[in-house]
Amino acid sequence: MYFSQGKLIHNYFLLYFNSLNKKLKASESKLLRLKNEVGELKAEKAELQKSSLEAYEEGFQKVVRQVVHFSSSLDVSQFDLDKDVVDDQLVDD
Repeated sequence: MYFSQGKLIHNYFLLYFNSLNKKLKASESKLLRLKNEVGELKAEKAELQKSSLEAYEEGFQKVVRQVVHFSSSLDVSQFDLDKDVVDDQLVDD
């Protein structure tokens, strides 16, 4: 009788262990998938940041071209995206 109960307990723990093992494998698979998604999202974020900067710089160049168009005698060689005017002085941003 004890042998039979021991075998039942053993079988129960084997089933429980197998169930936990399946859950662990599923969780590991999900973790790997999520890590891949994070990598893809980071790459997408970097691309969006780059394209945003490029769009900003292109907008700045458009404004400079318009200034030149409307005032052809103006020297725009000192226009710089990395500078600002503070107290009537052109300074680094």
